[in-house]
Amino acid sequence: MTLMTRMAQRLQLYSQLASLAVIALSGGVLFSWFFDPRWQARTFTDFPPMKFNTALGFMLGGLTILALHHLHSPHRRQYVAQLGGFVILLIGSVTLAEIVFQRDLGIDELLLNDPDSNGRMAPLSALFFVLIGIALIFLDDQPNRAVQASTSLALIGAMFGILESVYAATITRKVSEFSAIPPLTMLSYVLVTTSVLSYRIDQSRLRVIVSDCISGLVLRRLLMGTSWMILVINGIAFGGFYLDWYPVTVAYALFTISIALVIAGQAWQMVFMINRIEAERNAVHAALVERELLYRTLFENVDDAVTVHDLDGNILEVNDSAVRRLGYSRDELLRMKTSQIDHPDYGAKFGERVAVQTREGRLDNIFGMHLSKDGRQIPIQVSSRVMTYKGQPAVIAVIHDITLLQKVQQDELELAMERARSQILTKFVQDASHEFRTPLAIILVNLSLLSRTEHPERRQMLIKRGEEQVARITKLVEQLVLITELDDAAVYELGAISVADVLKSVRSRYAPHDIQHHIIQYEIGNPSPIIQADTGKLVIALSQIIDNALRYSPDNSTIRVSSMAQDTSAIISISDAGVGIAPDEIEHIFTRFYRHDKAHTTEGFGLGLAIAKIVVKAHQGRIEVESQLGHGTTFRVILPLVGTQDRTLGKN
Repeated sequence: MTLMTRMAQRLQLYSQLASLAVIALSGGVLFSWFFDPRWQARTFTDFPPMKFNTALGFMLGGLTILALHHLHSPHRRQYVAQLGGFVILLIGSVTLAEIVFQRDLGIDELLLNDPDSNGRMAPLSALFFVLIGIALIFLDDQPNRAVQASTSLALIGAMFGILESVYAATITRKVSEFSAIPPLTMLSYVLVTTSVLSYRIDQSRLRVIVSDCISGLVLRRLLMGTSWMILVINGIAFGGFYLDWYPVTVAYALFTISIALVIAGQAWQMVFMINRIEAERNAVHAALVERELLYRTLFENVDDAVTVHDLDGNILEVNDSAVRRLGYSRDELLRMKTSQIDHPDYGAKFGERVAVQTREGRLDNIFGMHLSKDGRQIPIQVSSRVMTYKGQPAVIAVIHDITLLQKVQQDELELAMERARSQILTKFVQDASHEFRTPLAIILVNLSLLSRTEHPERRQMLIKRGEEQVARITKLVEQLVLITELDDAAVYELGAISVADVLKSVRSRYAPHDIQHHIIQYEIGNPSPIIQADTGKLVIALSQIIDNALRYSPDNSTIRVSSMAQDTSAIISISDAGVGIAPDEIEHIFTRFYRHDKAHTTEGFGLGLAIAKIVVKAHQGRIEVESQLGHGTTFRVILPLVGTQDRTLGKN
C-alpha cells in the first residue's frame, strides 16, 4: 500500500469522525433548546448561544457527509449530497435575504418558537452556510474547483473566527463581527469544512497533500510544522498575559516574534529538506545513467538482433546486430514497419502474435523468416516481451539467426537418411542374397550331378529341377524390378473405374490349374463402388494378397473376395481359412522379404504383401488385417470412394 493510499484512508476516517462530532455537537444544541434552553448561556458566559437554525444546519451537514461515506451507489450519493446541500443553502440564503432586505420571512421561528432561540444568525454564519451548501450541491466522487473553493473560504473564515474568539474576545472585547459568533459555532464550521475537504481527497485537486511526491512532502511538512509551532508558541506568548506576567503589548510582540521564528525555522528546515532531496535525486540520476549505459551496452553488443516495435508494427528501436543482418541503415529501419522485413508467411500472423503477447505478456521460441535488403531469406527464432516504451505499450523482440543451426540440422538429417538408406540397402542385399543363394545352390548341384550321369530319365529330371530354379530366380528378379518401379509415383495412371471391373480383371488372372484344389469366390454388392485407380497396378496388388491366401490355405478351402461401399470408402475384402497370423507378426508382414514361414517350406520371397502396400498407398488407401491363428485371415483394402455404379459381378 502506497503512502498516498494510507493517508487518503486516514483522511477518509477523519472525515467520518468529524461528521460524527458535528452531529454530536449540533444534536446537543438542538436537545438543549428543547429541554434546557439556558445550557449554552451557563457554559459560554461571554458568548451568545448558538441559534436553533444554525444547529439544524450543522446537523444536516454532518448527516449528509456521513451518508456519503456509507452509500455504495454513485447516483444515491449525488442525490443525497444535492438534497442536503440545497436545504443548507436555503437556510443560509433566506437568512441573508432577511438581513439584506430588512424583512422577516419567518425562517428563524420555522421549527422552534422560543424567544431565546429567535433572532437571526450572524451574517457571517449565514454566508458560511451558503458556501457549505454550494459545496455539497456540487460534491461528487471527484470534487471539483467549485467545491474546494467554497469550502476553503468557509474554513478560512471559521479559522479567523476561532482566533478572534481566543484572542480578541478576551483582549479587545468584541472588536469585530467574529466575536459575535460563538466558539462552538466556529468549531462546528471547521469540522464541517475539513470533513468536506477530506472526502475523496485523493480524487480532487488537493490530492497533492497526500501524494508521495516532493511537493506533497514539502506541503505536509509546512502545514503540520507551522500549525503546531504557532499553537505552542502563541499559547506560551499569551499565557504570560493571562497570568499578568507582562502587558498585552508584550504578548503581541511575542506573537510577532514567534511567527518570524516559525517562518525562519520552516525555511531552514526546507533548505535541509531540499538539500537532502537534491542529493537523493542526484544519486538516483547517477544510478539511472549507469543502468541506462549498461542496458545500452548490452543492447548494442549482443549478437542477436533486438528490435522494439509498437502494437501496430512500427519499428521504434533496433540494435547494431539488426542493422548488420538486415542490411538497412538505422534510420531506414526506424521509418519501416515489421511487415517490410518479415517474410509474407511469417508477417501474416503478426496480429495473432500481438494478441498472444498482450494477453500473456510474452511469446517464446517462435520460428519465422526475415527478408534482408538484398532479398536474402534469414531463418529466425524469436522471443518477445511486452514492455512500456516512452509511455506506450510496445514489444521488444530478441531475434536469433538460425541459419547455421538449420544447416547443421539439415546435414544431420541428410546423414541420418544416408545411414538409413545404407541400412536398408544392406538389409536388402542380405535378404536378396539369401533368396538367390538357395536356387543357385540347387542349380549348381544339379549341374554337377548332370555331368556325372548318363541315364536319360535322371538327366531329364535334373534339367527340369534346374529350369524350376531358374524360373524361381526369374520371378524374384521380376518382383524386385516391379517393387522398384512401383515406388515411383509417376508410373501410376489413375482414372475413375468400377471395382467390379477391377475384380473381373483379377479373376481373369487365375486359371483353374493355377488355384489347384482351392476355390476363389467373388462377391460384390450392387451398386458397385467407383474409385480413382490404375487398374493394372491395383490388380497386381490384389493378386499378391490372393497369392498369399492360396499359399497358406489348406486344400479344398475357399478364398472369398468381396467389395462394398461404406460412407466415403470402397472396401475390398480378401478372406481365407488358412493358418492365420500371430498378433505380434501382423505389424511385420508388409516388410520386404519378411516370411511368415521361417523355415521357407512354402513358396514366395516375402515381397508380395510389400508390393500390395506400396500400390494401395499410392492410391491414397490403406490395408487392414484381421487374423486368428488356425481360423484364417482377412485383408481389407480401403480406398477413397468416388461414386457408385449399378452393376453386379455375380458369384463364381
